[in-house]
Amino acid sequence: MPALLAAGGWVLLGACAAPPEGPRPGGVMAGDTHTAVLLDEALAPMLQLQAQQGYRDAETGAFIAQTLLLNRSMEMVDLECRTLFKNDAGATVEASAWKPVLLTPAGKAIAMAPSLRPDATRFITQIRRR
Repeated sequence: MPALLAAGGWVLLGACAAPPEGPRPGGVMAGDTHTAVLLDEALAPMLQLQAQQGYRDAETGAFIAQTLLLNRSMEMVDLECRTLFKNDAGATVEASAWKPVLLTPAGKAIAMAPSLRPDATRFITQIRRR
């Protein structure tokens, strides 16, 4: 299970295992290619990041970002997610629109966004209450 990390008032849900040298300042793991950021710290006990995947669609050439979230609470959780697409150097090359994600009690949902940018190779998913 990915760990929750606090950084500058935000909570980062790390998607990759920590390398032997451990976390860098700010809670981002060296070698991470995808991460989720909670913009509302109150969501931290309710959500679990189960998986993240980024891939290039062979048909369209779009880079597809997917984040699988689990609602650990027994309440409905009404969220919005947006994806910041990054290049190999880590610079943001595109941002998706905020999209609604409704998690049923103990339910799962996938936040997904495409980018047509050929230089998009990694992403960050931002999560907030709607």
